[in-house]
Amino acid sequence: MAHLSDFLGALLPFVPQCSSPMAEKVLLDIAQDFCNFTGIAVETLEPITLQAGRTLYDVDPPWNCDIARISAAWFRGMPLRMFSESQASANLFVPGAIGASITNGYPTAIRLTGTKEFQINNVPLEDSPDSLIIRAILKPAKNSESVPDILLDNYQSTIVEGALGKLLKMPATFRDLNLATFYDNEYRKGRAAARIDAETAFGNISQTATPRRFR
Repeated sequence: MAHLSDFLGALLPFVPQCSSPMAEKVLLDIAQDFCNFTGIAVETLEPITLQAGRTLYDVDPPWNCDIARISAAWFRGMPLRMFSESQASANLFVPGAIGASITNGYPTAIRLTGTKEFQINNVPLEDSPDSLIIRAILKPAKNSESVPDILLDNYQSTIVEGALGKLLKMPATFRDLNLATFYDNEYRKGRAAARIDAETAFGNISQTATPRRFR
C-alpha cells in the first residue's frame, strides 16, 4: 500500500503553507473519486464459502479498501450475472422458490449491497466451501491513510493534479482559480486515460443490471 504522505513531495511545493493533514484529506478524496471512476484498482478476493440458508455475506477487502463495484463473480467456475435492488425485492429468496428450485439453490446472480457486503439471488440449500470468487473494483476506505499502490506507481501525477484542482480553489494564500481550472482539466484527462487502461486490462467496468427474471 502507498501512504498518502508519499504524494506530498509532488504536491506541497505548489501550495505553500498548506498543512499536510489538509493535503492528505484532499488526496484521499481524489483517490476515492479516481478509483470510482476508473475501476483501475482491481483485486480478486479470497474464495468465499456459501452457507445453507444464507444470501447476505460480509467480505473483507484488502489494502484497507472498500468495494466500489463487483467487476465479475463466479460460482464453481460459472460466471454470475449482476442484479439490482429492485430485482432483489421482486424475487422470492426462499428454498423452493422458482429460482431456487431450478438451480438447486445455487446462485446465478450477485449484487453489492454495501462497501463490504454482497447478496446472491438464490438461497443455498447446502454449504459450498470456497465456491464463490469475486473480482472487485476497490477504492480507499473512508479515513484511510493509504491507497492502492497502482495510484502512486502509475498515476501519481494525475492524483496530484486532482488534489491541486481542489486545493487551489480554497480561500488560502495559495488560492489561484486559473491554475485550479487548469489542473481540474488535466485531472479529468488523466482520469479518462486511466479508465481506458482499466477497460483494456479488465474489460468494461460499467456493470449494470438488465431487468430479467432469473432462472
